[in-house]
Amino acid sequence: MITAFDFPPIQNPNEICSKLGISDFLFHRQYLQIRGIYLTEEYKKENNVTYEFQLNIYNEHELNFVTPARIQVMFDFQTPYSFIDGVLRFQGQEILKNYKIEAVALREKNIGYSFPHLGTDTPFRALRINPKVTGYCPGFCKFCQRTSSYRIKKAKDLPKIKTPSEIVEAIIFTYGKDVFEHVEYITVITELFGSEIMYIEYLEELYKLIIKNGYKKEGDFSTIAQDIRTKSGLERLFQLVNPKRYQFTLEIFTQREAIMSKYKGINMDKVHNILQIARQVGFKEIQLNYLAGIDSFKDFKENITYLKVNNLIDTIGFNTFTTFFEEHLHFRDKEAWGVEYYYNVSKVLDDLGILPYKHETFEFGSAFGLKSLSTYSLD
Repeated sequence: MITAFDFPPIQNPNEICSKLGISDFLFHRQYLQIRGIYLTEEYKKENNVTYEFQLNIYNEHELNFVTPARIQVMFDFQTPYSFIDGVLRFQGQEILKNYKIEAVALREKNIGYSFPHLGTDTPFRALRINPKVTGYCPGFCKFCQRTSSYRIKKAKDLPKIKTPSEIVEAIIFTYGKDVFEHVEYITVITELFGSEIMYIEYLEELYKLIIKNGYKKEGDFSTIAQDIRTKSGLERLFQLVNPKRYQFTLEIFTQREAIMSKYKGINMDKVHNILQIARQVGFKEIQLNYLAGIDSFKDFKENITYLKVNNLIDTIGFNTFTTFFEEHLHFRDKEAWGVEYYYNVSKVLDDLGILPYKHETFEFGSAFGLKSLSTYSLD
């Protein structure tokens, strides 16, 4: 078992970059999410940082491309990365000097939505609607930071689900009546509602409101549909979303029933059945969201190949498993402490013709740059 005092060393970056044919940027981009970052106690206190930290890294030629989204904060003896006085260092040496690096505080306030591209030249390009972000999820997956996150409040203090009208009214109040005319795509991302009917009805009400307030009918409207699994529910969802994409949060292939909740951790046979129904209903695209780093590479390759061969996956978005707490370290597969693991995962996706999810922003997609995946989802 890997502990906080036994981290595998990072081999020579130059040799790895040369071997894999990747840039310094891609190397450090991935390793930041694998290994975390050190911040001084003064910085953490001044910026109210505890376990999580957001570091935006801009390429001057790609101002809308920001990565990574969230990094775990570690002690100095646990990670070779530090961010001190606005300078990003690896093993004490300044890196990525030609990039704009910006620290961003993670917001605690539950307002029900976010515009992840604020600060760029297209601030309203994307809208994420988060009606149920409480810091508490009924999933209870053992590898999730929420099981011990400082964000969890006492049950009586948990914010209620934001209604569609509350969210839409708040957006208009803050950004103006014409804001929805500038949005290119909307994604609804939420914790489990625990009820398929409740969630479908929520989405239907939300869709009517955004259209009423200026969002174009041909605009992207999607959701991670973890709650929607029956044929009748999938048929109603099919009428709402554009493009016709079914998004399912798979997260891991192995140990599902052991380390995920009863509701989320259904075995892969049941997952296959849900995806088959989605295809039967008519979804053109099946997109699975995956958490790379817990499965061994062998298990990943076998399972993802099965899905592709059986026409149960078209696109994928995946996050790098982030170990915010010491008790989560042992969930990361020993291979996944090295950047080569993520390179090989991306190579398998490339070889199988599984495309990265089109909107590869936010925390998704950090490993995609390691390979030649350059085309996006089916529209």
